[in-house]
Amino acid sequence: MIRRDVVRVVNAPWDLVQARGKGLDHLRGEAYRVSRDARTDWYVEPRSLGTAFCLRIADVRARFCAVCAKENVA
Repeated sequence: MIRRDVVRVVNAPWDLVQARGKGLDHLRGEAYRVSRDARTDWYVEPRSLGTAFCLRIADVRARFCAVCAKENVA
């Protein structure tokens, strides 16, 4: 099971995901596709509570969250 908690900080929003293995690889692929379509940058940072997917544009973050919701990432 993949657990996602959305954490937003001023000027540094990210989606914090707790996933391992193939689940994390799948979400990396989805972040790549969403960012590529919007022609923007994204990056992943390891955090103490999980992996932070850093998507710089709010619309791109919303699309990534929609993908997570569609995939039943809870």
